[in-house]
Amino acid sequence: MARANDAAALLEDACRELARAPAVFESLTAGLDAAGWRARPHPTEWSPVEIICHLLHLSQLAGTLARLWVDRWTPLRAEYAGPIPYAGDPGA
Repeated sequence: MARANDAAALLEDACRELARAPAVFESLTAGLDAAGWRARPHPTEWSPVEIICHLLHLSQLAGTLARLWVDRWTPLRAEYAGPIPYAGDPGA
């Protein structure tokens, strides 16, 4: 398990966990036919295909953001001599 302040190790751990996703998705959707993939259990709920596509999109986005953090932002943070001020922080 990665240390919380080690961005490269966190990215490696995240990629390892995401690599498990296809097998998990396969086990959850095994046996669905075309109609089953598109069927919504309730009009306001997503179908299996909508859920899988959403999760895949989020995993791609997360990977992109993680790579940006490791490649670009970590060196900038290392040079910063204090906590990162966020809007709404009392000291910001």
